[in-house]
Amino acid sequence: MVSNRLIPERLTQADLSALIKLNESVISSAPPGYIRPKSEADLAAIVTGGSGAAFCIRSQGELVAAALLTYPPPQVAGLPLFPRVPPEQWLDGAAFFDGAVVRPDMRGQGLQRALFDTRLAYARTQGRRWFCAGVHAGNVVSWSNLIRKRLAIVGMAFFYGYPLFALLRAEDADAVATDGPSRLVDPYDLAGHERALGAGMLGVDLLDGQIVYRRAVRADTIGQSVIRNVAHPERASSAASA
Repeated sequence: MVSNRLIPERLTQADLSALIKLNESVISSAPPGYIRPKSEADLAAIVTGGSGAAFCIRSQGELVAAALLTYPPPQVAGLPLFPRVPPEQWLDGAAFFDGAVVRPDMRGQGLQRALFDTRLAYARTQGRRWFCAGVHAGNVVSWSNLIRKRLAIVGMAFFYGYPLFALLRAEDADAVATDGPSRLVDPYDLAGHERALGAGMLGVDLLDGQIVYRRAVRADTIGQSVIRNVAHPERASSAASA
């Protein structure tokens, strides 16, 4: 549980240098591909509200956790669509849960989940209805937290060679509704995830360290479930760790 003193709040321009320092510290110690670094200009645009919003948790006046909510860029011709998100609702209806970082000595206190709740509430006030994330398949803590927050694995993509899970939660619950028999897939069995997604299943739960896949009620006619070798900087920047 998050203690009463560790309360999420929105970051301001005055916090930019502290955010950059926290990001650099966490990213430098993370495995390659877990978190896609953002430039100072990108972070400034998010903090000031130009392309999203940034939130943090402080302890004794210091930033110990931060997370971003970003708005998606326009679709680029020839590049894949995010699974299950209607293209006409992409720009004004989708939001990405992006770049969550927690100082190592503050982990295990539910800070990432608290920042998710804060970003979700804010996204809803902005009229967003499709809540997206792209998380490195090896980043078990991050995607487990998101599955517990009712995001479903709806696809996979390989950005710059790194495998990412595409996760989605929607106000339209039918978009990610499932039924029927389940299938357990080991988190590190990438081929198993590809097979489950290719069979029209979504990763919706956790059981004994494995991901529970169930068949989607609604077939996805929008995006491909598995995308390989995507290396476009605009698209890849939207798929940073959640």
